[in-house]
Amino acid sequence: MADARKARRRLIRPIDLVDVLVYLIVLELFVQFFPSVVSESFLVSVITAVLMKIALEIVVTAKTAS
Repeated sequence: MADARKARRRLIRPIDLVDVLVYLIVLELFVQFFPSVVSESFLVSVITAVLMKIALEIVVTAKTAS
């Protein structure tokens, strides 16, 4: 039971949510101020921010493992 709670707690940490929101804000600012950056919808921007966070976590994990 305690293991399930720990796994659920580790699923989304507050710092991860803050990171995704910051990525989303920066991405939307680029969409707003640079016409060459195109985002079809807000959902695409959210998915892009989440993918950026996942990619960063993979790189950091790989770097610390070696």
